[in-house]
Amino acid sequence: WGMAPMLFLGIFMLMGGAQGSTSGGIKIDRIKIMGETLVWWFKRAVLSPKAVVLMRHDGKAVKESQAETLVSKSLLLILCYLLLLAGTLIILLHDPYFASNAAGTIFDVLSCVGNNGASAGMISALMPDYSKVLLFIVMWAARLEIIPVMILFWGLIRGFGWESVTRGHK
Repeated sequence: WGMAPMLFLGIFMLMGGAQGSTSGGIKIDRIKIMGETLVWWFKRAVLSPKAVVLMRHDGKAVKESQAETLVSKSLLLILCYLLLLAGTLIILLHDPYFASNAAGTIFDVLSCVGNNGASAGMISALMPDYSKVLLFIVMWAARLEIIPVMILFWGLIRGFGWESVTRGHK
């Protein structure tokens, strides 16, 4: 395959499925929210500062405070996915095995984030062991959603605070 079809499919793999689906990725609803937000921000920038412009989500008006919260949560998750993707690519593309076919590596990492199983052939039994572990963690984190995985790692590193919970129950 050429680079353009792989990139096109890779973008859709990164988007993932719908909310509640078993796919990984950013999720279609978050992409939709970001599109609606861009329209909302553009209208606010173009119209008079005195104009009241409501954000619409699923055809319903959303209060500005709720819209800001909705947008910030979606942006945070999208940023986390992009950081996961970029970090994985930076690590893998420093290895000659993966650097020999950068387009295939990018496609396969996008597939890991989207948890869909498509491959350009870079993922195989021949790849270095560290990359198998890394891609396993990427697939696992993307499948479970990034924020819960970050909370788990934070708890493992800093402690879950069980001592404050059990202190009163002696």
